[in-house]
Amino acid sequence: MLYTFYERRAFAKSDFELADLGNAIAAFVIRDFSCPESAWNEYLIGVRSSLSAKQKSGAVVFFGKGRCAACHQGPLFSDFEFHSIGIPQGGFGMGPLGQNLGRSEVSLRAEDRYKFKTPPLLMVSKTAPYGHNGMFSDLEDMVLHHINPVAMFTNYKWSDDFEYLNYGKILSSRDELLSYIDILNKDEFNDLIEFLRAL
Repeated sequence: MLYTFYERRAFAKSDFELADLGNAIAAFVIRDFSCPESAWNEYLIGVRSSLSAKQKSGAVVFFGKGRCAACHQGPLFSDFEFHSIGIPQGGFGMGPLGQNLGRSEVSLRAEDRYKFKTPPLLMVSKTAPYGHNGMFSDLEDMVLHHINPVAMFTNYKWSDDFEYLNYGKILSSRDELLSYIDILNKDEFNDLIEFLRAL
């Protein structure tokens, strides 16, 4: 089929190699699926006015005491490693009793339970819902869960007794990096959200 495609366009099989095919696919992906430029990208290339004062303050929180960059780093804002942030299961995972055991379903190691790959943050304000199971409908709730998972219980409806009685196991799996987040007031929290909207 592929050979026929090239023949119809006057290419002989000997005129191309596998790398040419890979480059053609890469060009297609770049052209049709690239992320649009963000305010953050513009700021990085020197357009200082592209971020508001609140977004700049939020960047200081993100890269500083918020410790977000411990996992959300690099050009895509992800270390592509596996971490647990203690998200409740929601009762619709693929594992036993509706759980989603995360990385451990592949590694078969108990210490990998509830660990999921760090998602990139580019265009994060436009990619709701959040969490491996989509349980957070807005960015503010997702960030708040990183900072203080207990706050989530105010409105959370447990899917069943199993989830209710076993959440402590999930919570105890939270990555140690999350215990050092030191956001002290609502202004810092709001600035952080504004910065995430600039990505």
